[in-house]
Amino acid sequence: MRRPVVVYLLLAFLWVILSKVPGFLGAGPQLDFVLGRVANPILMTAITLALAGRSGRLVDTLRFGAPSRPLLWLVLAVSLMPAAVVVWHGARYSFAPLASSSAALLLLRVALNQAWLEELQARGYLLGALSRSGAEPTRAVVISALTFGGMHLLQFLIPPITVEGLVSGLVLVVLTVPIGLVFGWLTLRAGSIWPAVVLHMFVDSTILCQKLLPTFSYALIVVGTYLPVLILALVLFLSRSRSHAQDIRTRPT
Repeated sequence: MRRPVVVYLLLAFLWVILSKVPGFLGAGPQLDFVLGRVANPILMTAITLALAGRSGRLVDTLRFGAPSRPLLWLVLAVSLMPAAVVVWHGARYSFAPLASSSAALLLLRVALNQAWLEELQARGYLLGALSRSGAEPTRAVVISALTFGGMHLLQFLIPPITVEGLVSGLVLVVLTVPIGLVFGWLTLRAGSIWPAVVLHMFVDSTILCQKLLPTFSYALIVVGTYLPVLILALVLFLSRSRSHAQDIRTRPT
């Protein structure tokens, strides 16, 4: 089970390094964005697909199949919360920055780098590889979540390394491990990575407010990020408990 974790962290570290190379070489903002935030995740997607393809059909290996419809509808419902946070900030402060080309580029970055690539590698490649290696589902989800959280520290390990950066990285680890746990269980229950990709996209869309608006509510950003994940976790737990209770009642004596 160590090999999938090591491969995943190497992939993530390569992604971080390649995202910073254009800036190190003095590329302008536009070229830096195209190479570091668009071409880079496309390249990393190709590498991940090539690695996963050695283990079997990509649809099965990376859970590209159609998700459970009830869970997909649930994800779409809770995704309205972060969307509402963004709309609320726009209504209170200004919609202009949120409807600008900068916002479109930022959403493209979130879609490719966070929602797509992170889910492909963490819930697709890593969780799938752990499951195929014989890990029990709970253990596979926990290992993948811890590794996913640790991945967020990698971006702060590129020189120049600062104390502030390391502290920020450790905070990100603490904040992302719970999300990794819920997204992992969601992927297993849905039988597909697509619900996690959708929710990840909406949750991270709150970055528009942080990056583009001069004033915003941190409290609402936190609510928009973690409340939908918490509700989803509660529903998954209750549905699993109900299913387990039904199994006990129908078990032959």
